[in-house]
Amino acid sequence: MSSQQFTESVFNNPAPVESEDCLYLNIYAPATQPNDRSGRAVLFWLYGGGLEFGNAGQPAYDGSHFAGYEDVIVVTTNYRTNVFGFPSSPELPLTGHNLGFMDQRFALDWVQRNIHAFGGDPSKVTIFGESAGAFSVDALLTSYPKDSKPPFRGAIMESGQASYIGSPTTSSVPAWYNLTGELGCPGNFASNLSCVRAANATDIKRIIEIYSLEFNPSPDNVTLVSDPAQRRALGQIAKVPIMGGANAQEGR
Repeated sequence: MSSQQFTESVFNNPAPVESEDCLYLNIYAPATQPNDRSGRAVLFWLYGGGLEFGNAGQPAYDGSHFAGYEDVIVVTTNYRTNVFGFPSSPELPLTGHNLGFMDQRFALDWVQRNIHAFGGDPSKVTIFGESAGAFSVDALLTSYPKDSKPPFRGAIMESGQASYIGSPTTSSVPAWYNLTGELGCPGNFASNLSCVRAANATDIKRIIEIYSLEFNPSPDNVTLVSDPAQRRALGQIAKVPIMGGANAQEGR
């Protein structure tokens, strides 16, 4: 409970409007036209939160100063987290477990198709993120194969990565069954999955918070590879320059 109260005081104060209609992005751009005809460089932000919570509308993620003083365009995008973004239902195919990562890719695709309308150059996109956002950046870096053309030309990882993890990620299948049990699934539904899909999102969120359930991404070798370190070592990933490091005083 103390952990939840701390998290809410930092990331949910004041509390934003919550809705399952959540896949939106914010664009911060200078008011003037770019000097370069091809458009300005673009910074694409992925927030942290352990892939358990977060949103792109935090005051700390306001890209106005970046856009105004560094002459760049900043894009911050929502992606689904927790069971909504990373369901661990055995009824789903493996490629249906990382919906949050698919959201990130869809937003990057949107940028490629639309950023010119805001004065940006789709060939000058740098992805950057912190904590789980950095994990997401690394997942993107290592899932595009050698000689491919990812929808970004550079990457920045702040206080996180996905390639070198000491212990395997804990399975979220037990958390899934805890959730379905508390919801009384399958009940009148044909399966646990259809039962959860029909449940009220607020009820799902309440159960997750009460029982501290965590839902982790699964290696699907599409959005998250099972051997990122090996792929790096063998040069089997797209050649993208990266900058990595840790944020001073993080979490204090």
